[in-house]
Amino acid sequence: MGFSPLGLALVAAILAPSLMLLFWPSSGPWPASRSAGVSFDAVEHAGRVASCALLLLAGPSLEDVSSHGWGSVGLAGASVAFVGLNGVPWARYLQSGRSLEALFRPLWGVPVPGAVFPVGALLCAAAVSGSWWLAAASLVFAVGHLANSWHMWKHLRRASR
Repeated sequence: MGFSPLGLALVAAILAPSLMLLFWPSSGPWPASRSAGVSFDAVEHAGRVASCALLLLAGPSLEDVSSHGWGSVGLAGASVAFVGLNGVPWARYLQSGRSLEALFRPLWGVPVPGAVFPVGALLCAAAVSGSWWLAAASLVFAVGHLANSWHMWKHLRRASR
């Protein structure tokens, strides 16, 4: 176990879009209820911290990708694709004039794509690195992140009716 430059790149790529909210905040108000509850918030934050730490310390390496054959190459490619797809809802957010509804709206049949795509990237990275700890942390993150994002989407959809 050691520092993973690929893990750092993945952490940066997954977290970078969320930093856009600091520079380009939503044009409308945030719903009063942003999360599915305190327990989902705690699970999401714990999973995020654990996933990021494990990506940095035990994330995928070029050796993992090259030594495990084409399956690892495909999973690494899928992880990169999920990161790229995660940019689509954010582009839609900026294009819409920074509407939260555009950020959370389903994309190509995928509900809350800004939550689903990062989770997919993390799970692919866990598979490439062979880290069960990263897979477990990613699943913990998924439970909280997907629940909170779905809650936000339902709230935004209800408010727009």
